[in-house]
Formats: sequence, C-alpha cells, structure tokens
Amino acid sequence: HYQAVCNSASRQDAADSPTSCNGQTNTVTVLNVADCHTTSEPTIVATVGDVPLTFLVDTGASVSLIGAADFYRHFSGVRLSPSHIVLQTYSKGTIDNLGSFTKQVRYCSR
Repeated sequence: HYQAVCNSASRQDAADSPTSCNGQTNTVTVLNVADCHTTSEPTIVATVGDVPLTFLVDTGASVSLIGAADFYRHFSGVRLSPSHIVLQTYSKGTIDNLGSFTKQVRYCSR
C-alpha cells in the first residue's frame, strides 16, 4: 500500500494528527531488505523493546517490518518464529522473510 497511489477517500496527513504517544505490542517480521536512504520519505523513530529504530510510515501496512541487518545487530539473541504470512510488494513481487518475533513497540506520532 502506497499513499501516493491510494484511492482511499479517507486519508489524513501525519502533520495534521495531534502529538500523542502510544504503546502497542506488535509482531515484527524480519526481512532481508536492501537499505534505501532518501530524505523525502516519511519516517518515525519507534522503540522496539529497548532499541530505537527508524521506520518508514505506511498507513496501509498490516505488519511492521525491520531489515535483517537491524535484527542481527540488535536482536540476535531473540528466537524467530516461523512466519506463514506471504508478503508482496506493490507490484505483486514476493518478499522473503526470516521469521517473526513479538516485542513492545512504542512511538510518538508527529
């Protein structure tokens, strides 16, 4: 899901949202995804367990993802559970994943 091509009638810009902090527990799926560095992407810093990580904001995503490099760097002692979710890119390509784990995710909306 990409907001730029979304036909959804009810969209709200992140800048229009009031600042609030939320604590949620999410399953984090670990992927082997190449790094992409651009400054125009909407990102937030969320704390996964006790580790602050930068995430790309995708309001239509049904899962939260981190790259394999971040997993091995920060969570190498965490056991991954098999993931039975099939992930697809916007163009219907398949994204391989290494597994999933559950941690508390905290963030402040901006």
